[in-house]
Amino acid sequence: DALVEADTALAIAEEVGTRIRVLTCAGVAALIRAHRDDLAAADRYLAVAARELDRAGRAPEGYWMTLATAQLASARGDRDKALRVLHDAWIANEHSPGLRVYLAPAIVRAALLARDPQLARSIADGVEAYEQPGSVASARANVLLARGTVDRDRATLERAADAFRELGLPHELGIACETTAAVIAEQQDAASARPLFDEAVDIYARLDARRDTARTLATMR
Repeated sequence: DALVEADTALAIAEEVGTRIRVLTCAGVAALIRAHRDDLAAADRYLAVAARELDRAGRAPEGYWMTLATAQLASARGDRDKALRVLHDAWIANEHSPGLRVYLAPAIVRAALLARDPQLARSIADGVEAYEQPGSVASARANVLLARGTVDRDRATLERAADAFRELGLPHELGIACETTAAVIAEQQDAASARPLFDEAVDIYARLDARRDTARTLATMR
């Protein structure tokens, strides 16, 4: 549904000339296509987003473009670029703690894949410091996911998964289930890990997120 809405909005923008939310729509569409392993289509949407960014300058809506660019780099085996793109966005949004909270889990995962645990921990520590008693539920869930991923802490990750499940955020829930399952498996408890792996695979299948599905199945093996 998000992809249909994004395509419709981009078509209307071309027809009537308004540029409102073009960056958001192109970035969201690119991210969806990247997760679906349709890299050529993701590149085309990113080109639209890049032109809009050049026209309008940096904006919070570039968040989606950042995630999509990093996902594409990772899909092509360039882990260093994936981390660099995400970390550059982190630095650029020094005065936007809210946006940093939502970037944090992706940066933590990219840093760990790039064998930079020190950076991963600094990101988790940073967003944990932003959290306030009145923080919105989705922000708290992302802080828990970043913290649990760095610490490899089952209880924290389970809390993150429960929060995303309650919020109805499927892709974030898939990531949380996948990460929790991996941590449990690392503790030599394959039987307890299997239901969470299965939940992640089921979520990704419903989203047609083929790259995520392949990654989870590889971890299960």
